[in-house]
Amino acid sequence: MENDPPYPVYGTTYTAFRVSPLYHRPSNPSSDLSLSQHARRLRDVLRGDSVRGVQLSTGDSMVAPVTGTLQRCTWERFGDEPTWHRAHAFTVGEHEDDLSQSTEQPTLAEAVGIRIELQYDRAVHSALLLKDPEPSSPTPGFSSFPLLLLRMPTHLRDTVIEYLQRAFDAHIAPLRLRSAFLTASLERSFASSPNDDLATTDPPISGPFTAALDRYISEHLAFSLRHPAVSVIKVACAQFAFTAEGKVKITPPMDSDQLDHSGVDLDATERMPEWLYKVLIKEARTSQSAVAMEDVATKVAG
Repeated sequence: MENDPPYPVYGTTYTAFRVSPLYHRPSNPSSDLSLSQHARRLRDVLRGDSVRGVQLSTGDSMVAPVTGTLQRCTWERFGDEPTWHRAHAFTVGEHEDDLSQSTEQPTLAEAVGIRIELQYDRAVHSALLLKDPEPSSPTPGFSSFPLLLLRMPTHLRDTVIEYLQRAFDAHIAPLRLRSAFLTASLERSFASSPNDDLATTDPPISGPFTAALDRYISEHLAFSLRHPAVSVIKVACAQFAFTAEGKVKITPPMDSDQLDHSGVDLDATERMPEWLYKVLIKEARTSQSAVAMEDVATKVAG
């Protein structure tokens, strides 16, 4: 599948945001009608056109010197990696060089998220809204897409976030990754044995590697990773790179022939990228719930 476009979740450094449930009554935000409507409306906003009689800030004048003018704005569903490759598969025609590409979108049931693509003259920017794979009992008129990944300049990012908040009556905020989450993710990566849960309870030092690192630092630098004033701000390895401020990059799974077959759980290694973005979704959902409880407590106290 070397001719297929890469799976959008992998191989790109994104900035992560947590998103409250999207209000969309009556139309599902992943439906074809909703996707086409929002693509058109966001395009109008980015071009500086009015929406419902209200002139929104921004427009091509802020972006053109760097990326050119907006050529196209698309919203589309996307599925998991196998579904993505099937949807974008190249088929060989009558002649070997005659290639055509299928771009069939996954069904609503197959979709794992919404991909927003902004194509300018000299650059392409993207946003991913990732659906909760384990949603709680849904509230009528709401859908859970707790994780937003953005790869675009700040001025575009702010406009896209503002549009999503207005369109879906949602709250969007940066996703800060806790030290406990970062170290636990690293331990899982080293163990190459992902499961459905990720223990991120404080203190974050629990696994063999981080425990050994803590001991080494304590003996040679005279401070401990366990100290409450010490925070882990970045972890990076061959499979991913996460930072406390919400920069995330997940490496695509390697082919089986690229892996060392001696003592390596190949199935677990191949599943690791998918597992990583799912625990990011879980962290975003957990973080969003905690913030919501804090907001309620603040309002009650006030």
